[in-house]
Amino acid sequence: VAMVAAVYPAYKYVDKTFMPANNNTGYFTIQIQAPQGMSTEYTRERVASVEKILKNYPDIQNFLSSTGPTANQGSISVDLKSVKKLLTPQKKLMSEIQKAINKIPGALYFVQLPIPNQVTFQIRGPNFQEVVNRSYALLNKVQKHSELGESYLYLTNNQPQFQVMVDRVLANSLGITSSDVANTLSLMGTDGVRIGKFSGGGNGERYDILLRTKKNEFSTPEDLSSIYVHGPKGDGVRLDTIVNIKKSMLPSKITRTNLQYSVGFSTQPTISSNKAIALIQQLAKSETNKSYQLHLTGNSASLGNTEKNALITLALILGLIYIVLASQFNSFLQPLIVMMMQPLTIIGGLFVLLISGQSLNVYSMIAMLLLVGLATKNTIMLVSLANQLVTTGTKVRDALMQVAPERMRPVLMTSLALILAMIPPAIDPTNNYRSLSLVIIGGVIVSSILSLIIVPAFYSMFAQIAPPRKRLKLMTTEKKS
Repeated sequence: VAMVAAVYPAYKYVDKTFMPANNNTGYFTIQIQAPQGMSTEYTRERVASVEKILKNYPDIQNFLSSTGPTANQGSISVDLKSVKKLLTPQKKLMSEIQKAINKIPGALYFVQLPIPNQVTFQIRGPNFQEVVNRSYALLNKVQKHSELGESYLYLTNNQPQFQVMVDRVLANSLGITSSDVANTLSLMGTDGVRIGKFSGGGNGERYDILLRTKKNEFSTPEDLSSIYVHGPKGDGVRLDTIVNIKKSMLPSKITRTNLQYSVGFSTQPTISSNKAIALIQQLAKSETNKSYQLHLTGNSASLGNTEKNALITLALILGLIYIVLASQFNSFLQPLIVMMMQPLTIIGGLFVLLISGQSLNVYSMIAMLLLVGLATKNTIMLVSLANQLVTTGTKVRDALMQVAPERMRPVLMTSLALILAMIPPAIDPTNNYRSLSLVIIGGVIVSSILSLIIVPAFYSMFAQIAPPRKRLKLMTTEKKS
């Protein structure tokens, strides 16, 4: 009873993640985020600075750098030597590199696994500026907790923008319209201005002729003094005499989710996902209300849904097992004897996760569901043989004393075969299926040992408390004459 009661606290205490955290993948990535509006050359300089630091680590075998998809973004893929040859564990090495490259000014740097243990969430609300203010306030709180790791706000509020204000009175006096100014400025854009078409290639197709300035020839407001707008009389007027330039900083993009303004976050916590989510939700209480709320996204949102779906699946499996066993034993009572082993099997898997430091994730949840069927198989063998002996006139106590030794060999043989098959991935720290293997090993060991003790005890107890009419279905103590 105590072990059954321990299922819930063990489930609450064990770490939970969507995917298993593997800190020995042999490779990782470094993401580089330069400020908005920076050129590709600026980003390459930051990438080169990171490369110099990486060359100082002997555990790094090689790395590949790239810039993009935008001018202010870059990434480096780092390959390590084999796990046995590493002088420093990968997790510690990544932490050291993160601290070293954080000293490089002018950009943000994120050292992460290919499938990072990220927690992603959003703040949503009806007013964009209010969402931004609350997001920055929450970011400041999150960054004060080192266990939440590196945090990033998906908001670039520093996109430079130049707004051209035309002096319409002066422009009209010179015979220049706003359209003339717009067409002239279009020459400085990336698309240019279409001035005609031509036919070529002999295929009958016509192609646009675009006119634009040379790349980077006009890139600052001061360059407007070199640009002239021609009025109706053909006289050239310097563009900076009829326009004023207003510089401002705006977000590069404004996102909406479910018809609300939203700003996204991501953190790379050093603690489990469920603990990080609970901490973030606690920090966000003062920054959220009915209008402005915190929403989990990505795998963080899927984690809660996966837990609910796993519990629903487990309930359906237990219901199906009860129906099948009730028809097999022709009794509503005996299936309960078989199903007494299910909680004990699950607690075995949870205890192994707690001892090994592994998390409850998608793989280990699948293993839990598998254990339900394995435990049922072993228990059915014991109950079936006990029923056969009892129906031949053997007393319940004598039948149970005979059942356990006879069924111990096949139960142990099948269990041992499964445990031996799970040992290789369980002892490999780089295997993604390690948590699945450990859960199966722990659950099978517990079910194999306790089934030989718990099942006979419950069988005897139910036989003693069953009413006389139902007792005949459970056992037969004497033959009809």
